[in-house]
Amino acid sequence: VNGRPACPGAGTACEGRCSGTSAACTQPGPERTCLGARCEDGLARQPWTCDGAGACLPGEVSECEPYACGEDACRTTCAAEADCAPGHACVDGGCVATRPLGESCRVDAQCASGACSDGVCCEASCAGGCDRCDLPGREGTCVLLDKGDASICAPLRCTGEAACPESCDGDGQCIDGFFCDGGLCRPRLAAGAACESDGACATGVCSDGVCCDRRCDGSCESCRMAGSAGTCAIVPGGTPVEKAPCGGEGVCAGRCDGSSAECVFPEVVCAPAFCSDGVAFEAGRCETGRCSRPAPTGCPEGCQDAQCRPAQEFSDGCSSGPMPSALFILMLLACGFRSRPRQLHRSSFLFTHEGDRDAP
Repeated sequence: VNGRPACPGAGTACEGRCSGTSAACTQPGPERTCLGARCEDGLARQPWTCDGAGACLPGEVSECEPYACGEDACRTTCAAEADCAPGHACVDGGCVATRPLGESCRVDAQCASGACSDGVCCEASCAGGCDRCDLPGREGTCVLLDKGDASICAPLRCTGEAACPESCDGDGQCIDGFFCDGGLCRPRLAAGAACESDGACATGVCSDGVCCDRRCDGSCESCRMAGSAGTCAIVPGGTPVEKAPCGGEGVCAGRCDGSSAECVFPEVVCAPAFCSDGVAFEAGRCETGRCSRPAPTGCPEGCQDAQCRPAQEFSDGCSSGPMPSALFILMLLACGFRSRPRQLHRSSFLFTHEGDRDAP
């Protein structure tokens, strides 16, 4: 002014002024901001201030990592990954450094790969159920589990696909101790429980409609007796209601005797011996539930007391005695009827003495 030099900092925010009371310029000090605070490229710069001599001095510079810059300062919290410095992730409102493959993690953002699976940073999302990224020695690599693996999808087994199966179609698709029932894997049943298949039972045997300690197929044993259901035992007496009757006819019918697992059939006389039309019929005996008697025997000398009469020698050398009916007739023909006269009975076609019929 009036040919005098300008005050220091002329034309800037730190320019001095003539106060009118002093011959010297009045210069602004640190109380005046000459350049506002700003944040860029991850660096936060504090406001610049005047130095009292016309110069603008820079403020302090600080690095924002792990956070990113805000409008004019470093962020101190985060709501998204963009609020964090590169190589960092927003986790629970704070920025943390991202981690390499195999490092432990809780959320995808913590991992440089962007995938956190099975508690470790993984090469890719590995959340199928039958694939794992945390197998010892292979942390960080997504590995498909073997078919039949029972470690993940219990009570189902892995099928060779990444996803756990949703249902079963056979006992082999269930883990040990379970069986497939209507597409669901259910716990195997205890001894004595009602069942329809061996696979449903913890004992591995379904017999007589219940889970049994062993195969119980005998006609006179049961696995469902009151007080001992699930244990195969011989029935004290009578046939088990769940088994078929022993079978047999009349006195030959079988029965459960309380000591054998199978039906016991009597071996007794079931029909008397008798004579009929010169033929001897031996007594019938029970054989495996049926009454059976030997083939009848023709009696040339007649039949008495259910036995053929003793044989007799004739003058022509022919003899008679017990023999099958057909053979007896041939013998008589060969001898030319030279023995005592006999008659051919109309009903049996046997040569007999009259009055030989003593059947009951």
